[in-house]
Amino acid sequence: MLVTLGARRASVDLVDQLLECHHRIRRFLALAGELASRPALDDTEVQVTAEQVRRYFAEALPLHVEDEDETITATLASASPVVVAALAQMTREHVEMEPAIDRLIGVCAELVREPQRRATLALGLAALSAELETRFATHLALEEGIIFPALRALPDQQREHIRVAMQRRRVG
Repeated sequence: MLVTLGARRASVDLVDQLLECHHRIRRFLALAGELASRPALDDTEVQVTAEQVRRYFAEALPLHVEDEDETITATLASASPVVVAALAQMTREHVEMEPAIDRLIGVCAELVREPQRRATLALGLAALSAELETRFATHLALEEGIIFPALRALPDQQREHIRVAMQRRRVG
């Protein structure tokens, strides 16, 4: 098996939690690339790995995007023009990446159902994961370089408000 999902670290710092999300995005994109390129995987490993990638991008990533597009954007709406422009770019990029993410989810779902098709789907999966890795590298750098420092500069109470909103989103 390529990856085992484990318990999350109990982080209390908002920006550290967001950075952990970014780490997971990078990790699951790399896992998708490995799924496409690693030759010695049996059908069970293909199914389990494809389901982990599918699940992350279909279930967890949308929560992170909501955190950023709704809660963080609303909180930083009156920040400096540089931050506001970065927020607008972040939101635009979220929308622009949706079709590629949806295709990744679809390919992974197909591999869960029919893992023996990996050889047929590998080239497309490799291209898709490489495209998303490139797009996310730029996207995450924008957030980490401009938006996250603005979040760190907020008063503790505002950061806690965002952190609690993120937590509520995950428990329903």
